[in-house]
Amino acid sequence: MSEPSNGIASVSAAQRNICLFILFLVAIFNAADRFVIQILIEPWKEEFGLEDGMIGLLIGPAFAILYATVGIPIARLADVSNRRNIIVLALGIWSTMTALTGYAQNVLQLFLLRIGLGIGEAGATPPSHSLISHYYPPEKRAFAFAFLNIGNSLGSIFVFFIGSWLLVAYGWRTLLIVMGVPGILVAVIAYFVLVETRKSAPLPSIPSIFAESFRAARELFAIPAYRHLAICFTIYGFISLGAFQWDVPLFSRSFGLEVSTVAPLYGVAATLSSLTGLVIGGWLGNYLSTRDISWLARLPALAIFAAFPFLFAKYLVPDFYIAMVLMVLGSLSLIMFVGPFYACVQAVAGEKNRSMGIAILIFLTNILGYALGASVAGFLSDALKPFAGADSLRYAVLIIVLLMPWAGFHVYRASRLMVGKTFS
Repeated sequence: MSEPSNGIASVSAAQRNICLFILFLVAIFNAADRFVIQILIEPWKEEFGLEDGMIGLLIGPAFAILYATVGIPIARLADVSNRRNIIVLALGIWSTMTALTGYAQNVLQLFLLRIGLGIGEAGATPPSHSLISHYYPPEKRAFAFAFLNIGNSLGSIFVFFIGSWLLVAYGWRTLLIVMGVPGILVAVIAYFVLVETRKSAPLPSIPSIFAESFRAARELFAIPAYRHLAICFTIYGFISLGAFQWDVPLFSRSFGLEVSTVAPLYGVAATLSSLTGLVIGGWLGNYLSTRDISWLARLPALAIFAAFPFLFAKYLVPDFYIAMVLMVLGSLSLIMFVGPFYACVQAVAGEKNRSMGIAILIFLTNILGYALGASVAGFLSDALKPFAGADSLRYAVLIIVLLMPWAGFHVYRASRLMVGKTFS
């Protein structure tokens, strides 16, 4: 297959792999700074006297609303301007916000700094995905996206292992400062190493950015396969970014264990399953998509359907270690979804809407998933507490996990609409 004229031919194989590694480092900090709140829930509850509902607002809306909304114009900017500069600026902003959160003295400051974190992190994913699609041809993207998301798993390793140790040894404030400062150094490295394949152009005006954002959104939603991908990813986000965010405090309460005990064990299970699933999913996506591009959607559908019974059952068993085994099996299957799905979005979105294609999905999954999902789980837990006691959070999350087959149905429908078609 000849390399298309969308920037792929302008970098060598060595350059593109080095750039992918830098984006991989950015992804590590992206995940660690975003998901560290999972081990901060109980310390924040104790220090600031918060209920689950308020914690849900800190997990979700405080971060997700600005993260999702700002991501749309940033993505449009990334489709026409310098993506490297956007990534570097975003990483610098969110790393600074993470470090400053270590100095927060009240809930309002936590809320505002979480908003700042969301604004910064909004600039990472869309331009990263766009650059990868310019570095690699379609049949090699599934594994490239899977490798990028291995960075998310390694970010979780830091949170659950080193982060948990820092939390116990030095407190949550030191933990956040230690996490924030290195990200600024990586931003400097990224500025000098990342290759921007696009020729420099004048920055568009703010009105034109918003006008072009609406135009791109209309074009994307006119594609039936993209509509199904959007619905799938929104539901997936409601579950994975909403319900699963509560796993560490849930297991701590339901099994009577300390967070410092649960977090490392949970981290081992989540990391091993995620790394394995990402590699398998990326490899299978590359292999099968050379035969039929629709496999980039069909494989995620199979992954969701296979994962559902394990991830549902993990909240019903009476033993923590059995729950961990079920989580490994379910997560290994579910995470196979990631690489092929992102490659599918890039293929369906096309050359001129690559950043917007993923940014719109991030917008939907964060507004309806991250923001709403985390809050719904928290308030459901509060509502069920009089009846379920310490297990109220368990049943709140179970209700949300029941939506998984619905997500699988829509990505399967997308695969049916892609059969026999070619994409750039």
